[in-house]
Amino acid sequence: MKSEILKLRKQIYSYLKNKALSYEIGTEELENYFSNQEEYSDREFEMCSMDQLLTRVQSANITFIGDFHTFDQNIRNVLRIIKNLITHDKTPIIALEMIDHQYQLILDTYLEGHLTELEFLEEIDYHDSWRFPWTHYKLIFELAKEHKIEIVALNKIGGLTERDKFAADLIHKIMTDKPNKKLVVLYGELHIAPNKIPALLENLNPNLTQLIIHQNLDKVYWKLAEQEVQAETVCFNQNEYCLLTAPPWVKYESMVYWYENLCNDPEFDIHNYIIENGKKIFSDDTHENFGLICEQIINFLGLEVTPDQIENVNLYDHTNLEYVEEILEQSMDSNLRNFYEELIATNHSFCFLENKFYCSSYSMNRISY
Repeated sequence: MKSEILKLRKQIYSYLKNKALSYEIGTEELENYFSNQEEYSDREFEMCSMDQLLTRVQSANITFIGDFHTFDQNIRNVLRIIKNLITHDKTPIIALEMIDHQYQLILDTYLEGHLTELEFLEEIDYHDSWRFPWTHYKLIFELAKEHKIEIVALNKIGGLTERDKFAADLIHKIMTDKPNKKLVVLYGELHIAPNKIPALLENLNPNLTQLIIHQNLDKVYWKLAEQEVQAETVCFNQNEYCLLTAPPWVKYESMVYWYENLCNDPEFDIHNYIIENGKKIFSDDTHENFGLICEQIINFLGLEVTPDQIENVNLYDHTNLEYVEEILEQSMDSNLRNFYEELIATNHSFCFLENKFYCSSYSMNRISY
């Protein structure tokens, strides 16, 4: 990777990470958890294949998978792992952080088909207790219903350490009661560091085979990028892996959008909206989205703009940085190029060269801007 592009991507990453973490309420305990993750991320690793990882999942008693709560790509990986176990006749129990254990009976009732989605979310107080995108986690519940998979609510009210201890104790009980079952645990990425829930569980039962799967660890990504190496899976040791399915700034970007939405309208219930309207807030069809928004703005303001003019645009984002950088180098002097690079690094959107637009992201807000 060209050094200029690498530098620019690091600037985008730094900007979005700092902005995302500014929404978190900092505590000494949380800082400790972040610090631990950083330390464990900064270890030597080896490249490996997804097949090697899936084979290891099949032999482990418990598989911990790290969750970045606003990032849907993490859930796709969870589904991939669960489906692989189902294919090999090792249908697991699923344990989720997102639901307080006091609602286990309601969870069971929903899985049995006796509650609608909206009733379920209201009964477990999802809007206030978790709030992260239901559309991400919904896919796990649909898979569980289809294959009659048991789901265990793993959370409780309390501090980070207190919640970890509760989760470890509950996992220990599940494995004691059902020693022949596989267990897939989806929990916040900070909680599955080797010295957190896995260590507590190790003290309770050292005979259990545990597997930790991190997702999109920052330090791992940048080490590979600096070496100009691409990898989907790396291995720290036989019991600890990391999946790399997206650059790290994308997950922080998802966190920024989520919190910005809550700040703009704290009472807005995105889960209600999606269930009642059958729509997602962020569309995958970017150009169609762009055209629709332009049309609405034009009609509202009474502008004299034709449909052809709306359609005659090219949208680029951070995944096209090499191409954008090439255009900037060819078409302008260094001072102007530096100006545009600063806009990219600070997550701004802009127009350059008539019909070309750099869109820092494809959220509805950014496209509208």
